Order: sequence, then structure tokens, then C-alpha cells
Amino acid sequence: MSTIQFNSDIAEGNNEVRIAFYANLGFFIETVQVLEYNLHKLYSYHLAVTEIEEKGVTKQNIIDICKKHDNSYKKTYTKKWTLGQMKDKLAELNVLQNDVIAAFKDINDYRNLIVHKLFQNNLVCHEFSNAENVAKYMQEKLLPMTNIVVECSRMVAKIITAYSDDLHAYKRQFGIPYEGA
Repeated sequence: MSTIQFNSDIAEGNNEVRIAFYANLGFFIETVQVLEYNLHKLYSYHLAVTEIEEKGVTKQNIIDICKKHDNSYKKTYTKKWTLGQMKDKLAELNVLQNDVIAAFKDINDYRNLIVHKLFQNNLVCHEFSNAENVAKYMQEKLLPMTNIVVECSRMVAKIITAYSDDLHAYKRQFGIPYEGA
């Protein structure tokens, strides 16, 4: 049997709204983590493919550059680059259009609100004690922002696939094995 824990002061008297709220919060956090993961991959793929194209498509360049950027990918995790930092790094590289970077900023700001302020603010104003307010918040803020995150992550995944296809084509030219080959 599963146990669900939550604050019973949220959506008082309406378990359905309360559970939906917590489930949607969890899903939002999950989608943001997937986006952040994808941004780490995009950053490293972009650096690798760009450097190969600048330095020349030779077997040794491909091997050296891929190794270097595999390490840069790991560095993004060991140095704990956050969504905000990844957004800034990608903005510096001009990988994505400004409106996409702005969407990442909005997502990061909203994620920070959810994680750091939402429940603190509720301790003061008790707005989320009312189930109607919780339902309205989900419909007007949480679900739309989650949908934006999902769409951004899908877009980033498509860009990663394009970079990956380029990288695999370069490796195939020289018989260099790659993941999934």
C-alpha cells in the first residue's frame, strides 16, 4: 500500500484538489529536471559539433574533441550547474533564440518560486487553504507553466538529436564507434 503525505491545510476539506495539486507540483518539478538534463546535453553536444566543424573533420579531432566534451558534460554535473546557469551558458553561445532563453528564465524563476517561496508565502496568507484558490492556481499558473516546460524540453531534445546525428555521421566516416551503434 502506498502512502501519500501532504499538508492537510492545503485545500482544506478537498482531498481531490489537494492530491491533484501535489501531484502536479511533483510533475512540474520532474519536467524541469528533464529540461535541465537536456540543457546539459545540448551544451556539450553543441560544443563538440561546433569545435569539430571549426577544427576540421579528422579522425583524431573527432576522438579528442568528443573526449574533451564528454568531460565538459560531466563537469556541468560535478560543478552542479543549475537550470539558471545552463540557460546563461547557452545564451552566451547563441545556441537558441532570445525568446527561448527568456522562456528558460521564466521556467527557472517559477521553479524557484515553487521550491523556495510558495509554501512559505502560504504560511502568511493562507491562500491555499481554500480549495477553489488551489484549483484556480493549478489551472492558471501551474499547469500552463508545466506545458511550457514540456514543450521546451521537446524542442531541446530535437536539437540534441540533430547534433547527435551530425556527430554520429562524423564518427561513421572514420569507423569510430558511438553509443547506440
